Amino acid sequence: MAPKLAREWGLKHVEEALVSITTEDPPVPEVPLKTIFCRCTKDCGGGKCECRKAMLNCAATCLHRQGKCLNDMLVVEDDDEDQQELHTTEYEVNMDKEPLPGPSLPKKIKT
Repeated sequence: MAPKLAREWGLKHVEEALVSITTEDPPVPEVPLKTIFCRCTKDCGGGKCECRKAMLNCAATCLHRQGKCLNDMLVVEDDDEDQQELHTTEYEVNMDKEPLPGPSLPKKIKT
């Protein structure tokens, strides 16, 4: 039996290393992107906006698009890196301190 190729294991060659292939598919199929639109009449600030529910900016197909849309500047922030940095910094800061005492055991009762 022939050995599996790196690609069959979900890996690819980058320079001199093997790296995981995360995905080669587009983030969202084209059909849902074209079918999601809102029918908001005033603005998209409320909870009824279909675009906002789908975490998308309003598209040209949305009914109110001629006016001002509050959903134009929808930004989704991924703060995993910030939290990772925070934990690393917190760990580095606490490395110099004495460890906190653990729970103490009850004293032995003489009978």
